[in-house]
Formats: sequence, C-alpha cells, structure tokens
Amino acid sequence: MKEIELKCVQFGYDPKKIVLEKIDLAIPNKDLVAVIGPNGGGKSTLFRLILGLLKPLQGEVLVKGQHPQMRTDLVGYVPQNSKSNHHFPIKVGDVVSLGSEESGKWGWGFSKEVRERSEQVLEEVDLSDFKNRSWQALSGGERQRVLIAVQ
Repeated sequence: MKEIELKCVQFGYDPKKIVLEKIDLAIPNKDLVAVIGPNGGGKSTLFRLILGLLKPLQGEVLVKGQHPQMRTDLVGYVPQNSKSNHHFPIKVGDVVSLGSEESGKWGWGFSKEVRERSEQVLEEVDLSDFKNRSWQALSGGERQRVLIAVQ
C-alpha cells in the first residue's frame, strides 16, 4: 500500500479553470519527494488536496488507503511563512508544549508529562538545545522545525 496516492486527480477553483489535470502520484512509505514548479503552478493546491482541505473535481486522493479527512493523524503541513507574531515573548519549549492535547487541562503551566514529551519531540527535530531559547531568536528554518515538533 502506498502512503499517499492520487489517481487521475483533476482540480480547479472554478470548474472552467482547471489548475491540476490528470495527476497520478504514488508515494511509498519513507520515500522523500520534492515538488518543484513555477509560482502559480499548483504546488500548494496539490498539498491542500493531500491534506484533505480541498476535494478534487475528479479522481481520488488517498492517505494510507483512506480519504485524507480520515487520516488527519498522519499528515501535517508547515507553510513556508507562518502568520505568527515573531516578536511574541515565548520560549521554544513552551511553543511545543502548547501543541499538546494535555496543555489546556492544567490551567497555567504544563504538567511534567507535557514538558517531558516536548523535550522528546524537540530532540527528534534536533532542537533539544533550543527549549529555553526565545522564539524571537530563531531563524525561519528553526521556527519551521519547532512547528513540526508541535505536530
């Protein structure tokens, strides 16, 4: 089974103006794929289809054999430019902790388990030394890796 599969996908924001046509794509488990193309070429639209944010006019999009809406636990997206306030005074570890389902259950502050999990995922994205660093001090790529850790 392919991790991500598009079968004869066609999409247009207006049915008369097709953006993607006859897209067939199969991405096996653990494959690395780059999507390149010109501005306005449909790259972001393709990812929105895979995420289930858009529905194709024709064809089928599958994630692990199911429609993307059924597998939101497996697909995440970090845009090139986020609309976060880069000057907000927060530490990297707190940004990751806020992404935990448990973070809202304890009022102010985070449980020991949430903090430990945050440290673990920061290690997974090779940012374990950044947990006490200010969000403001990060580069764009570092911010993206933190946001991946939040997923």
